[in-house]
Amino acid sequence: MKKTIGIILKLLLCVLIAAAAYFIIKPLTEVHKPGNPDVNNTNWMARIPDDRSISDIWIPGTHDSGTQYSALPYFSKCQASSVRTQLEDGFRYLDIRLGIKDERLVFWHGFCLCRTSFLPWSSPLALSDVLAECYDFLAKNPSETIIFAVKVEHGEGGEAFQQLLHNEINKDETHWLLSDGRIPTLGECRGKLVLLRRYPNTLKTAESGIPLIWADQGGKYNELEAQTAVEPNGTFMLVVQDRYKYGTEDKWNTFLEGLKVSSGQEQELRLHFLSTNGTPAYGHPYTYARELNAKLLKASFGGCKPAWVIVDFSNEALAEHILRMNGQ
Repeated sequence: MKKTIGIILKLLLCVLIAAAAYFIIKPLTEVHKPGNPDVNNTNWMARIPDDRSISDIWIPGTHDSGTQYSALPYFSKCQASSVRTQLEDGFRYLDIRLGIKDERLVFWHGFCLCRTSFLPWSSPLALSDVLAECYDFLAKNPSETIIFAVKVEHGEGGEAFQQLLHNEINKDETHWLLSDGRIPTLGECRGKLVLLRRYPNTLKTAESGIPLIWADQGGKYNELEAQTAVEPNGTFMLVVQDRYKYGTEDKWNTFLEGLKVSSGQEQELRLHFLSTNGTPAYGHPYTYARELNAKLLKASFGGCKPAWVIVDFSNEALAEHILRMNGQ
């Protein structure tokens, strides 16, 4: 009996080791796939007129932009490239999720810390690291803008968080557009990061960034015809679809239906997330992104108002497909 129990325990240990190895190794195979070498999306905004509102442009974006090297990557990795590569691929909306660690702002996805490499002892990915990449990109491509959507992802998001954020911004104010809530034109934004905030302005600063606040959508809305929230945000209406607890087909259907929704107001900003974590408590984002991104590459959205389309596991081909909606 003891021998049998010993064998069973050894088998269980082997299974646990194999499972752990799979969860660690599998994400390392989910790498960035370069696009067509004949396509260059680095400065695509140069072809858009200055007087165009940024809300009236089809803009590709990345979800959880800083998660290339996140902890527990099987469950928390949503991108396979650096922010710099995302920008070079043509993505201009960055989903920036931060928390305070050692009195500075660093990237998180939920409770998972993001780092500068896959090595578990590498440094946390700091806001300052990503800003350096953004500043360098804009210096070389002054026709472009970067929509910098900041969310409190870990810990408290009160005055301490906002003060640290503005301390970083104040180090290079010339690279920022801190709107008071009005949606600017592209001409106003060129060469700058446009701050969008997904948190209340508790500092009470006059120019704190464009408010981008909506109730968590998750998967609690099960009726696909009620998939998109329309909410007032400052001087404009926000139309957003961010169902991140749907399976592939439900997510795709709600994405398509969401593109048809409008508030009917003149000032309107439309955000449509193609990213999802699936129906389990902790899903594998790459599984869904692989299928959803393939669907996106075959889809056409003629007749839909311009929107910002935010994806997991971005690449140049996805950006190029979204940019075609601008008629370029």
